[in-house]
Amino acid sequence: MNYNEKVEGEFQHKFDYEYKLHQYELWEQNAIRKIERAREVGRKIRAVNIIAQKWLEYMYRPDGLCATELTQHYKLLWAVREEMRQINLLQI
Repeated sequence: MNYNEKVEGEFQHKFDYEYKLHQYELWEQNAIRKIERAREVGRKIRAVNIIAQKWLEYMYRPDGLCATELTQHYKLLWAVREEMRQINLLQI
């Protein structure tokens, strides 16, 4: 093995190392973007769920119900919320 072959081998090794390091950096940036996107989507889903819950509460608000009717109303409302949550979990 002469000097030129040794230098070429070291150069190739350094090039391979830098290439793999660059690939890892690209993978890491892509993973960070995916996580940020998932967080953003999660925030939007939570906001939509809150808006839907508030809308249900507003649309189906009780007018002059007694305590037993009021508890039944909120039990039914809770059942609707739970069903919406299950549907949202299936879509994810």
